[in-house]
Amino acid sequence: MNRTTALAAVITVLAACSTNYTPRTPGRVFVTMEGGQPTYVRDGQSHRHGFLGGGLQRAVRGNIAAEAAANEYHDRLRDGLLVMLLGGTCATTALVWGVADAAREDPDHDRAATKMLVALGCSVLMMGGAFYTASAEPYRWDAINIFNDSAPPVYPGYGPPPAYGPGYAPSSSVATPAKKRLGMRDD
Repeated sequence: MNRTTALAAVITVLAACSTNYTPRTPGRVFVTMEGGQPTYVRDGQSHRHGFLGGGLQRAVRGNIAAEAAANEYHDRLRDGLLVMLLGGTCATTALVWGVADAAREDPDHDRAATKMLVALGCSVLMMGGAFYTASAEPYRWDAINIFNDSAPPVYPGYGPPPAYGPGYAPSSSVATPAKKRLGMRDD
């Protein structure tokens, strides 16, 4: 019974990570979920977020300020991820070498301590990369907001009001009479 309940909970949560909703307002970028991934929708066209936010760059294309924010978002994700991977690799390598030196019981324990300090420094570098990656998030929303703020306003309703009331529009087959000129008669 517990497995069934857990499976039902997992299926429910996974089903909540997608939607069939497609925004219809033209000239704006919306964020929706498709297949559990964030997707940017602009004018009915979907742009998946992608690994480093390439979908956002495609979604806001055409607005220079929004493109600059989207590029900053992409660059911060890329650079933060690279620093995080570099720091993680460095920390793991230094930690393994430091433990190996300490296990050898060499009289020179300074090498092991130095490698442990290098591992600590690399861990700090890795955390710095994670924080830099996290600092990219405001640029994503800036790009979307800048793009949407420059779009023409869309008012609720059915569009602009007609020039004539319903049923009173002039027919294209009837010519409009020319205006009479008021003035003195020629006798």
